[in-house]
Amino acid sequence: MDMSAENPFADLMTKAVKLKGAQQAQLRTQFDSWPQYFQHSLFMQESVVTVRSKPFPERIASAEDMKAVGNAHFNAEAYEEAVAEYEKALAVFKYLENKDPGWKKKGIEDGDMLITDFKCDDAEDQKRLDALKISCYLNIAAQALITPASSGALEFDRAIADLQKAYAVDPENREVRKMLRELMEQRTKQRALDKETFSGMFNRGQVEEAEALARGFEAKGKTEYAAEIREKIAQAQDIRNRRMKCVDFFNPTPEMIKNAKESGIDLTDRNVQQLLNDLQEEERNKNAVESVDSLLKSMSNTEIAQLLTREGIDYHKISDREQFLETARQVLLSKLDDQKEPPKSSYARTIVLLAIAWTLLRLYTSGGLSILSPTKVMDIFDED
Repeated sequence: MDMSAENPFADLMTKAVKLKGAQQAQLRTQFDSWPQYFQHSLFMQESVVTVRSKPFPERIASAEDMKAVGNAHFNAEAYEEAVAEYEKALAVFKYLENKDPGWKKKGIEDGDMLITDFKCDDAEDQKRLDALKISCYLNIAAQALITPASSGALEFDRAIADLQKAYAVDPENREVRKMLRELMEQRTKQRALDKETFSGMFNRGQVEEAEALARGFEAKGKTEYAAEIREKIAQAQDIRNRRMKCVDFFNPTPEMIKNAKESGIDLTDRNVQQLLNDLQEEERNKNAVESVDSLLKSMSNTEIAQLLTREGIDYHKISDREQFLETARQVLLSKLDDQKEPPKSSYARTIVLLAIAWTLLRLYTSGGLSILSPTKVMDIFDED
């Protein structure tokens, strides 16, 4: 049997294997909410881990060397390599450890996390450490300003969140305050650009053909949006093709049973058959829920809080993270439902709606479709 990615049986086997991973993700919600540089501190190479046990003079010298290597990459416009070095420098002093020795097999759980945030006894040493941290935070955040062509409103939000860590270390630092202002200004411009690009296009009552929309974006020089819409069209077509291929899990062939067994799945078990059939039905009836869930996972807590604020929801009264996320999920679903037009029999129309709905959600969460000014909100579930 063909077990390639295009085969629906292989695809559903993969999804079944990943179910445990999805359940595991519910045990690490706090970890997932932390900034990327802090998450990465859990996976540092031995050279960084070894330095952590050294006396402060050696630790700070090593971290400053890492930052210097990062600066060299930065000057060479190798920004990803630069950020990796800045993250290493930060991870020498502020990092995560897992107290469960078997975590690499079991997975990450919030309850197993140990946080170390080193502080110096000597004031001058602490001043030197703060300078290192601020410099790394600044350079990580600077990417959004240096590469604006690839930075949407979401990327600016993340850069601002990183820079707020530097601001917490030294609120009086002029360079930090200046860059914060610049990032906020650029984010405002980006949101205005999004709004200008899409204004009026979703209120006409008639939606143009998706390809015509893509050509319109290209004519305005917005090739990024055109590419995104075409990508979603291709995905929608792929979904339709997959829906036409059904697997009878209740009457598996010997080959199906053998292939499933290789993945650790007992296809002769009635409960497993029912589970896989349910998965197949979900694949055949995909709708806005999947798009919303995917979008929600890509949003920071600050962005979610801004979304709730624009809807008049007092998120400060929500103390449970799961309730916080579920509230945002329902808001996004309702927004998508509000924008849907009555379904047509034409499949081409369905593809258009899928592409437009996805783009609309992207704009809405970035503030592009809101008539309200962005509200300054702190991430209530972020680390300190």
